[in-house]
Amino acid sequence: MLDKYKIKEFINNGWIKAWMIFEVQATSNKTTEESLKNHVKKMKTIKSIKILEEKYSKITEEEPIPQYKARGIKKVYSQVVEIVVLAQDFQTLVDLMITFAPSAIEVLEPEKITLTMRSAQNALSSIADIMHKFAAAGRGGVMISNA
Repeated sequence: MLDKYKIKEFINNGWIKAWMIFEVQATSNKTTEESLKNHVKKMKTIKSIKILEEKYSKITEEEPIPQYKARGIKKVYSQVVEIVVLAQDFQTLVDLMITFAPSAIEVLEPEKITLTMRSAQNALSSIADIMHKFAAAGRGGVMISNA
């Protein structure tokens, strides 16, 4: 675990500290818990990020959305995890957003982020690429990969 001085050193070297929240819903308690933990575990394999904090909520039983009810699903289980990460650069943060689809994100530090033209172009290209994939699929939403 990194102490506050080491975290400050990363930020001074251009890393970005951000808070993210993720939610998962599933039809079983076990699947809910395992899915969310596996999602965070995959994030931990990325060398250009460091997860500083993980805070899991208790699993709660929720009312399913109408589309699930129409399929005969009577209840779903929900769990949330809040994480704080250090991302090496803005592109890494964009890639995290696209790949892991947090429900919300807040940049905590630094106060100001400066991008080179190349960094800005790469981030925008990543977003454009995912938008084209959605359009080609003929639907919106987030694509989830088991890879």
